[in-house]
Parts: sequence; C-alpha cells; structure tokens
Amino acid sequence: MPNGLNEVQFKAARLSDQVRDALKKGIEEGTFKVGDMLPTVEMIAAHFRVSKVTVREALRGLEGEDLIKTKRGASGGIYVTQPTLDRVRDSVLHAWNFGGLSPAELTEFRQFTEPGIAELAAMRRTDEDIEALRANLDYCEKAIKDEGRIELSKHLEFHRLLANACHNRLISSFMEAVTKVHEEIFQQLPLNLEVGIEDLEYNKEFIECLVHRDKDRIRKLMRTHFDIFKKDFEGITDTNKRQGRADPGEVKKIIQ
Repeated sequence: MPNGLNEVQFKAARLSDQVRDALKKGIEEGTFKVGDMLPTVEMIAAHFRVSKVTVREALRGLEGEDLIKTKRGASGGIYVTQPTLDRVRDSVLHAWNFGGLSPAELTEFRQFTEPGIAELAAMRRTDEDIEALRANLDYCEKAIKDEGRIELSKHLEFHRLLANACHNRLISSFMEAVTKVHEEIFQQLPLNLEVGIEDLEYNKEFIECLVHRDKDRIRKLMRTHFDIFKKDFEGITDTNKRQGRADPGEVKKIIQ
C-alpha cells in the first residue's frame, strides 16, 4: 500500500453537515418555501436529536449559502430567503483578486459576450432603460466638455445599464462584476479625452439602435467597438511598458 494511505480514514459527515443537508433538501423540495419561518433551534435540535450548538452551526452554513436569514425583534425567527446572484458576481471578483484572472482574459470575455448582450437589450429594452442610458450619456458628455475629464465609473456604468436592459439577472450580475474589475484596471492607467469622446460616440449610436430595436446593427457596432477597445487597451499597455510603468497585469499587486 502506498505510503500514507493507511493514515487516511473515511469519516462520516459531521452532524452539523447532516442537519444542514436535511434542511437544505427541505428547502429545495418545497417543504419550506421562500418566506416561511423555520422551526426554532430548540425544535430542530430535538427533532434531529443533536445539540443546539450543532444546529446553529448547520444554520450558519445555510445562511452562508444565502438560503436563510435570521431576523431579530418581535417578528424574529429564521426565514427562508430568495437566493440572489451575488455569489456569481463575487466569484468573478474573487477570480480577479485571488485566482489569477488576467486583464486580457477579461477583455476577451467582454469582446465575445457584449455583442450578444447588446442584441438582447435591443429586443427587450424598455423606455425606462433608454431614459437611464441617455442620462448616463448626458452626464459623461458634460464631464468631458465642461471639466475636461473622463468619468470612468460612469462610462462603465453605461455597459451595466445596457446589460440591465436585457432584463436577465444573470447577465446583469456578470456585467456588474466584469465592469468593476475593468474600473480597477483603468484607474491605474492614463486615459486621454479622445478615448472618452470616441466611447461616447459609440454610446450615442447604441442608444439609437435601442430606440429602433435594431438588434443586427447594435451587435455589429458592439463588435467593432470592442475591436477598437482591445487595440486601445493593448496600446496603453505597450506605452506603459516603454515608459517603465506597471502594465495591467501588475495592477492587482498595486491594488492589493
């Protein structure tokens, strides 16, 4: 037998894990529905014949999975919640901060996904979506014309608003994450006004496509926009290298 295997022992799941899994199964199968209050810690402990400490540990696990929430006060208790997509967003941010996701990979992801997002937005957008995008455009134009500056977070917000116009929570969650990472990257890089002005010209055309629900044109425009964006990104990177500045791949180290 290979060295060390005789020290490896199979261990049954901890009691708290067993309790957590049983409660989780009840939630998944609809025994406990969103908004329902779970039995008290004492009742759960008595039912499974375990300690209250074990139950609390199991409940912490369910809360960490965004399946329950503990409320305090007169109406307090343990309630089943509607899971959110925050974990999807957070996984992308963690991949950037800790998992070695590179700026090039992130840019490539957006290059191939955002044309499809724009097309779907053209089909699903509402008047309120267009109003929000126009307000964003006006704000960014004013910042450039009146103050001579690029409001980076607002330029990236345009893409989040465009994603929101798809009315798909998964798309919105992913776009929130990737634009947040790109904001961190570009805050460390020199951006000239010409890049901002060019970006706004594309945004104007995107809005016109949305108004007319021209899904084919907006898809082509977004593809062209990202081809240019990628070249600009690579150009900034090359300039930084020639001038001895940190390139985007090193930004994580700077931020951290």
